[in-house]
Amino acid sequence: MKNKPLLIFRIVAVAISLFSTFYRMFIEPMHGHSLKGMLFQLGFFSVQSSLFITFMFVMLLINQLRGKEDAWPTPAFRGAALLYGLLTSILFGGFFAQTFDLEGLNQVVLYINHVGLTLLIMIDNIVSVPPATYKFDLLIYWMIYPLYYLIFTIYESLVLHINRYYFIVLDTTSQSFYPYVIFLMAMVFLLCAVTIIFINKVFRKKLDEDPFHTRQGN
Repeated sequence: MKNKPLLIFRIVAVAISLFSTFYRMFIEPMHGHSLKGMLFQLGFFSVQSSLFITFMFVMLLINQLRGKEDAWPTPAFRGAALLYGLLTSILFGGFFAQTFDLEGLNQVVLYINHVGLTLLIMIDNIVSVPPATYKFDLLIYWMIYPLYYLIFTIYESLVLHINRYYFIVLDTTSQSFYPYVIFLMAMVFLLCAVTIIFINKVFRKKLDEDPFHTRQGN
């Protein structure tokens, strides 16, 4: 059970992520307490990314307590969780932050889900993923889930007539600019992914080469 500060951090991260995700899903769901409303919540990208990040933290904590820090989840999965969290935060800040009329704990949980969890997984990645671990071929694997989600939203829009996000609604009035929206979102994904890899490959490497940089202690 090495690196006690990291262990404490992960315990706190697990507590925060479990509470915020459970609260949003079951205690105060945005679309009602019915089973249908709760299942509808699962279709949102932000909820799926929050569940993914929460699962990453739970597994990281369990493996650290077992003394098997090199076990799953691998850095590739942790990088994916950070990527999807970053996109959630960017879309939330750019399109949705001002559309919610929430107060008190509901508002706190909203920001934890959309911003806080991303910051937590980012900190964990920075301090615990070894430098030069991420390779650019991970871009292909990291884009699999966004592609699945795009197909999911198209199916919901055309078959179920459900449109979760107004900027990716596929109908007769949006067909002309829909490809441009998808292209722009793909570029945002790629930019975030390349930034994650670049920082790990270049910036973290320079930090480790700096004689004044303090490495992790046991």
